[in-house]
Amino acid sequence: MFEYRRPPGATPSKVTKLAVATSDGVIFAYGNYLFQLTGALPGEADLNQIYNQLPLFENSPLPLLIDALPPVG
Repeated sequence: MFEYRRPPGATPSKVTKLAVATSDGVIFAYGNYLFQLTGALPGEADLNQIYNQLPLFENSPLPLLIDALPPVG
């Protein structure tokens, strides 16, 4: 979903490990959630407040691409 939402010309951002800055904000992954924020980025304390309220939050590694491909045959 991150790659699908990532617009052409987006540049890397340091918000999280998987984040890009866009012309009007930022797109980033946090655990199993994807955020797209426009305008000014909230401060770290505000983001932590949001993160602490996420239902069904999971911070496992990203799935391997090979697991999403159809079998060769």
